[in-house]
Amino acid sequence: MKTKITLLIAIAIISFAQISAQTLVVKPNYYDAWVSYNGADGLTAVNPYGDNLLINNGTGITPTTTKLNCAVMNFLLPSIPAGTTLISASFTATSVRKDAGVNSNGDLYGINFRTADVALGTDFYSGVFTAGPNVGNGSDWGIMDNMFAISDPSGAAQITTKTTDAAADIQLLAFIQKQYTDGGVNKYAFLRLNLDNVASAAWQRYAIASEANATNYPRLSLTFSVGTSLDIIAGSKVICYANQQGNMVVEGENLKGKTIDIYSLNGKRISSENMNENHFTSIKSLTQGNYIVKINGINGDIFSQIILVK
Repeated sequence: MKTKITLLIAIAIISFAQISAQTLVVKPNYYDAWVSYNGADGLTAVNPYGDNLLINNGTGITPTTTKLNCAVMNFLLPSIPAGTTLISASFTATSVRKDAGVNSNGDLYGINFRTADVALGTDFYSGVFTAGPNVGNGSDWGIMDNMFAISDPSGAAQITTKTTDAAADIQLLAFIQKQYTDGGVNKYAFLRLNLDNVASAAWQRYAIASEANATNYPRLSLTFSVGTSLDIIAGSKVICYANQQGNMVVEGENLKGKTIDIYSLNGKRISSENMNENHFTSIKSLTQGNYIVKINGINGDIFSQIILVK
């Protein structure tokens, strides 16, 4: 009898692990592109995909000259699985070539969703990286500074795969959550890699594998947790809000012993505290603005929500 009981418990644990969360890996749709800008006449050009997307400064690759190219990738946002909440996101891209003379880093941005999967000339950007919403062209979202870097290995056949780091994952999650909130389901959100140095030497480039590359195509990974944002911690009801003093307040069940991390939208962790009660008030007083709250449990369960402090 003891053996049977042990087996039943094991099955229950496995079943919970299998349904507690699911990750969808989204491959770019057919029309990846690079967008180029002609500094001499202010014209932009959209260039259909090839095996690789170029982020470079040089002449002779498109009809325009004196340009900086941006790799623009589109992702069809899937429907949110019933009964789940988006809790994490990450992005992976591969450079299949980096010229030795590259003197600029490649930054990652999000571009708000559209109904068509076609890149636009207005998707072009080159400038100093700023994390968070409403940067770049004014409606972009800064996700990761220096995702591809001057320090990366160089070579005509050098494969360098990069995945967003922890701070960038927070930015990406906030960006994707906003796309869903604004009605982006089954529409195309865009990610862009662009150089941050307009004066980059001619013909120096990163060649970013596009969706046409069967092995190294870009990947957007979205993880959805079973339950709503109010009940995904060990099956408990959780409410999180900011009080009039700007402190985060969390109420629920089974919160004791978990940690609460508060991040700004630029990915900087502002505070991290252990919750010693099921009704917990953070000691950190926050100024007006939006913050990302993450609650982590010892069993890997997680709660994530954007909170506005007024």
